[in-house]
Amino acid sequence: MFRRLAREAVIFMLLGMVLAAVGGFIYMHHNEAVSIRNQRDALKRECDGLARVGGEYWTRLADGHMTTVAECNLAFGTSLAPISQAPDFIPDDFFSKRDAALAEGTRIKNLKIDNLSNALAAAVIGFYGFAGGFGVWLFYRLVRFAVKG
Repeated sequence: MFRRLAREAVIFMLLGMVLAAVGGFIYMHHNEAVSIRNQRDALKRECDGLARVGGEYWTRLADGHMTTVAECNLAFGTSLAPISQAPDFIPDDFFSKRDAALAEGTRIKNLKIDNLSNALAAAVIGFYGFAGGFGVWLFYRLVRFAVKG
């Protein structure tokens, strides 16, 4: 009798662990994919509304970061080209902002889902599922006892 109860409990705990780990991995994978898509969409929206400053197309993102045509070309493969004529003036921080924009575009373009860290976090979540499976088993036994006697 005790072996059957122990077997039931272990089955519930293992199923709880597997379900929690798989569900946690899917949840984190989805959230990371949404985050990457949102960052790329934000950059794409800004690239669509470029303004001309200092001989090159510029726009200011909400966080104060400047984006350029080069960043848009890099991230989206667009064919926007800066105006080739000499600019009337070049702001003092033009080149540093352009380099920062290129680095940001490269970072956003190269964003990938980190499956290893998601798997490790899902393993930790699985341990909570293991304990949760024991709780579900206890609830099942209590309900079964109340119904059958």
